[in-house]
Amino acid sequence: MNALRRSNNRLFFLGVLLVLSAGCSNASNPEDVARRALHAIQADDAEALTALAPRRVQRNVEESPQQAQKELARAFEQWRWAKPLGMEVQSWDGNLRGVRYFEPEGILYSGPRAQVKFDDLSDEEIAVVSLVWEQGGWCFVDLHSPTPEMWERGATTVPWPDEP
Repeated sequence: MNALRRSNNRLFFLGVLLVLSAGCSNASNPEDVARRALHAIQADDAEALTALAPRRVQRNVEESPQQAQKELARAFEQWRWAKPLGMEVQSWDGNLRGVRYFEPEGILYSGPRAQVKFDDLSDEEIAVVSLVWEQGGWCFVDLHSPTPEMWERGATTVPWPDEP
């Protein structure tokens, strides 16, 4: 049941970002983007968070800014109260604990992906900021809680010679 709830939360957060994006950060360091995203979520700073999101969906914000604002308010509420992930964001100590790089999935984003670990939730889950490489920079996609084994499968260095 918890896995299903987490899956639904992930889809909700991803959907929110698909609606709310105002542009990517163009940051080449995934840790910088993850740190800024976590600070934005802690501060309920919608403008800062959407500045980190992928560019390809900014049209949605332009078409319906009031709806986008409502969706983001709900996302912040979910992040604040989703346990244990939301509690970890709010109590995050400012330290990041590594980056793993993953091949593009091609489902929603075609670029390489990165996950920046920011905490351990339990022996079976960790807390990560998920990013995608798009148009010359890392963009915030969502917060996830994979198993440590899933995260460890990622590369510790960028495996793409012409990308990040």
